Amino acid sequence: MDTNFSWLIVSWLALAVTLVGLMLFRKHTSRSEDDFLHVNNATAGMLNSQAATAHQMNVLDRWVTILLTAVVIYGLGIGAWSLYQVWQVNSKPIS
Repeated sequence: MDTNFSWLIVSWLALAVTLVGLMLFRKHTSRSEDDFLHVNNATAGMLNSQAATAHQMNVLDRWVTILLTAVVIYGLGIGAWSLYQVWQVNSKPIS
């Protein structure tokens, strides 16, 4: 296996582990989410907390989408490059 190819796989794995970590962090953050809307005076303080949690969830969702897209495209690129390398090796004439 080529050294450059190893670094590509290691970097892809690092990106995938980062994605899994971000997804776990999002799951942990969503546990503190309150599904009920508090609008009366007694629970007015919870409104700011709900807004902050909703904003944080939106930001995390955006980053999860970006990282997931990057992991898939990068993985497909590595796979296509490795198939091309195998094709190049096997298509050389025997002398």
